[in-house]
Amino acid sequence: MFCPSCGAEYAIGLNYCNRCGANLSTSLTETELAPVSLTKPTIVIGLLLLAITLGGFAGVIEGATRLGMLFHQNDPVIATIVMGMFTIMAAD
Repeated sequence: MFCPSCGAEYAIGLNYCNRCGANLSTSLTETELAPVSLTKPTIVIGLLLLAITLGGFAGVIEGATRLGMLFHQNDPVIATIVMGMFTIMAAD
């Protein structure tokens, strides 16, 4: 444990700090830790990842559609959409 006055490490059985002489018998009570919520950051990160993924899918589909209009064929459109979505899913 550590002295609350000077921060020096001490053995649990001591009543006084060897370094500064502070009374250690009053500081033996454990302080209660505040609960930490892990669900709120997880939800925020999940929603952010979902928004980025859906935005990426929309960008891939829009780009593939414009590519299809440029070449007047459907094969590049399908290939671009499929490979783009695989790339986004692998990155996520």
